[in-house]
Amino acid sequence: MTRIQQFSTLKPEQYENKSSDFLGNLLKSNQLSGFEVYMDDIISRDKRLFSSQQELDSLVCALKSMYVNRLHCSYWAYPTSFLGGYEFKQLIERFGSVEAVRSYYGDLTGEHMYRQWVEEYTLAKAIHASAYTFHLIDYAPIDGEWEFTIPKHIIVNFMVSMLQKLVNHLLSEGLLTEDSPVIEIETSGWGLEHGTQAAADYKLIYSQLYDPYHKIKIAWEINHLLHAVGCNPQTNQGEFFLPPNEITPDMRILMDQYKKNPPVFAQKWLEHEICDPLLIDKIGSIHLADNKLKMVRYFKNGLLQGEYYEKISSLATWEEKENYGVDIVLREYDNHLVFGTGILTSEFFQSLLEKIKAESASSMS
Repeated sequence: MTRIQQFSTLKPEQYENKSSDFLGNLLKSNQLSGFEVYMDDIISRDKRLFSSQQELDSLVCALKSMYVNRLHCSYWAYPTSFLGGYEFKQLIERFGSVEAVRSYYGDLTGEHMYRQWVEEYTLAKAIHASAYTFHLIDYAPIDGEWEFTIPKHIIVNFMVSMLQKLVNHLLSEGLLTEDSPVIEIETSGWGLEHGTQAAADYKLIYSQLYDPYHKIKIAWEINHLLHAVGCNPQTNQGEFFLPPNEITPDMRILMDQYKKNPPVFAQKWLEHEICDPLLIDKIGSIHLADNKLKMVRYFKNGLLQGEYYEKISSLATWEEKENYGVDIVLREYDNHLVFGTGILTSEFFQSLLEKIKAESASSMS
């Protein structure tokens, strides 16, 4: 049966001058079980997480003093292009040079990335974390400037092999055991990036993955599931702001049934994905964040559209382009709104949790 605990994301710089007692009282007053941190906020992903037992012990003490109970992995743009060797020439063109690719990923083999993930999981196990979030996605290093050219099904299939490779590394080093932290695969953001996005993607993963300790779980990110839910300003009806080839038959049925009421359309979409009966017992966490109903289709297949693409193309430097794309993403897509300030209501979310608990209990009986 699903056990629900509440966690909150902790940005270390926000609390660097706060005492452990302050953080403990913050958890208690908000009825939270602990904090989650992004590993790249702790130590930059281009550096070793630790190189000695002493450095590991120091990290463990620091995170425990901040009541950290979940770790979110470091992640890089275009892992499929890089680790899979797909369109490597294009990857070099987009980064500017082979040297830039090597600098960004740490090497040209992927060894640095996997070593980082293994060290992060080692840390998660050392602090007895409840979960290690493996946010394995394909997204461009500059949001909106480049189109995705690798078909989504190839990306998802390769991500299965990347996940299996991580599991194999952890098994070979004795890190993945009966009592080690679960690994939660966080959903990608619809309409903005590719990766594990849908219930169908997770079913594909579980049909192929060797996971002897049943540690691979799903981290449903509600905000990400709502990325592509929009409202046509001409018809005032709900629709998915996605290319036609990404809209499945089930999605079309939902649109036909609920498009006249966009908020209900969004709710039914969330229920369809999160409450899939074949995956209900695989839920590790649900990341709480609302999103607003989009009236503009900013991205198509990873590429900014219309005036927005013209603007990003006119900017002179990498930094300007990156800031422009990220600003649109954080304002219009990955905005993490509080429930009740976007599409959803707190009442809907409460009913969703109750449904998950009930169906989870039913699947265990």
